[in-house]
Amino acid sequence: MLSVKNNVDIKVVDNHIVIIKGGFKSDNPSEYMDNVVKDILKSLGNPKYNEFIENYLDNPWVRILIFDFNGIEFDNNFEDIIKNIKI
Repeated sequence: MLSVKNNVDIKVVDNHIVIIKGGFKSDNPSEYMDNVVKDILKSLGNPKYNEFIENYLDNPWVRILIFDFNGIEFDNNFEDIIKNIKI
């Protein structure tokens, strides 16, 4: 069970990608999100993962975790992929 679950939204995509946003009211959102990630990993048995943090570090409220990166099926049809992106 997550101990840092207040003010956190989590979206799981294709059982491999976890998008987390939260800590908006925290004095230290980066530390808050570090603890959220630790709690998630602990509840999953500390699996191997890749973590992505926003490039310029000006958005400490979002983390993206990828589990089993090598198990993700990739599509090489660039034109179809671009057509299906909804922005």
